[in-house]
Amino acid sequence: MALTDTVLLEYRNKYQKEGYDAFEHRVTNAGAYEYFRRQQLVAGLQSEIDRFKKAEAHAVKVPALKAGTVTIGSARSLTIASNPATSELTTLSFATVRSAFTMIPAINQYNDITYQNEFNRLMEDVENAWLDQFDLLAATQLNTHKAQYLAADGNPYPLTNDELIVPYTDKELVFSEIDHIYKADKLPANSISVIGNTRMMPLYGQMAEYSKFNQQDKTLRLGNKDFYISNNIASEANYPYLGYFSLPNAVGFYNWNDMDAKMNSKAYNGEVSVQMMPKVGIPVAVFRNEKFKDNSAVLTGGERSLIEEWEFSTDIAWLTSYNSAPTTKADPIIKFKIVKEGGIV
Repeated sequence: MALTDTVLLEYRNKYQKEGYDAFEHRVTNAGAYEYFRRQQLVAGLQSEIDRFKKAEAHAVKVPALKAGTVTIGSARSLTIASNPATSELTTLSFATVRSAFTMIPAINQYNDITYQNEFNRLMEDVENAWLDQFDLLAATQLNTHKAQYLAADGNPYPLTNDELIVPYTDKELVFSEIDHIYKADKLPANSISVIGNTRMMPLYGQMAEYSKFNQQDKTLRLGNKDFYISNNIASEANYPYLGYFSLPNAVGFYNWNDMDAKMNSKAYNGEVSVQMMPKVGIPVAVFRNEKFKDNSAVLTGGERSLIEEWEFSTDIAWLTSYNSAPTTKADPIIKFKIVKEGGIV
């Protein structure tokens, strides 16, 4: 008699988090977002938002004083002309970000993938997606608020369509020239951030090399620079190296969580609270709801099985430094593009 009834079933290796699918769940280079997150354009504003913003419709406004015009005379006078300061208010524009997933615990009892492994992977996918989206939004902010005017326009590089065009021969020298460009606009140049595309990495490495095989020391160009690499700043056909120069605290990123989350509101079948989202680096509202549902489409016999609904949300706002006259006064964010070797085709 043949042994057909006792043939070995398929062998399955135990699931390993950093195993076969290690490169399936990818994390973006979120340098643009990281630059925003590390800055404090308005000191203490995040803590004030946490304390005083009480509802989604509750506006948050940031004041600024406009630079005044001072007249310098050559004689004393008994008559003093009125010249008061002018203030302006900017309203932070908050937008809600929300992602969700569901879990059916009964499925994991009949599966090689444990409940915790499934939850961890779903959570990782949410964080990776948020990082990529936040980085895209940050890169968009940099592009929207780039300088429209430079006192050093044409000296040495032209500002064309609000973009500093750098010849290939100066692909390293520009990191020294930028100090002069900022100072020409009376802006500090003691610390400069470079937020660029992935092509910026080999360029940085080329300048950072200094050894017996590279006798020309170029590291001085990097002394006051810190670099952020973003997958959401793309190269262009004629400009392989592309990015932004910016100054410390020239931008700000803020978030707010709804009051129910802050109050740790609970009901018989759900709860919401504020929890830290580690990769993204901010606290967010986490809503967990449980109910029975017909899950027979994915679970045989699951006509009334438990389902968990998980939602992650927060409201985010971006802020760039105040400028009362952007067409005649340089903004601290400068977009630059380095022409490819051989010139523009």
